[in-house]
Amino acid sequence: MPQAPAFNKTILVVDDEAIERTKASFVLRCEGCTVIEADCYKSAVAMFEAKPAPVALLVSDLSLPDGDACELALQLREYQPDLRVLFVSGDAGAEVCRFYDLDQTGVHFLRKPFTAMQLSEGVHRVLNAAEPFPQLHRKYRTA
Repeated sequence: MPQAPAFNKTILVVDDEAIERTKASFVLRCEGCTVIEADCYKSAVAMFEAKPAPVALLVSDLSLPDGDACELALQLREYQPDLRVLFVSGDAGAEVCRFYDLDQTGVHFLRKPFTAMQLSEGVHRVLNAAEPFPQLHRKYRTA
């Protein structure tokens, strides 16, 4: 069943693999979205700060050459607390969240490789989530 277009949404796609970034951006542009592309943590922050309109969604590979997507999402949410986030990775989501010591409650994840339909459905799921702004934070350990 086709999804309704996600028209008029600005989405930041961050992936250091050009092929993956280009593929995701193409799919999202076909959905009617404005796409901002970045290949690393620093360029994602710079593009986010220079954006002409609010970003509806961050779609980011978890592992970036100069940081990780979890820290990126936390930093960008300081600027825009309602930013929605979809993590992508070739690794299993739960394992990656444990590695980064993240609270998994409400974390949206899509495993690579994904099809255009899977990405489209994932984006629509996150943009239309009943709990639109799940808490994303590091777990606190008591020692």
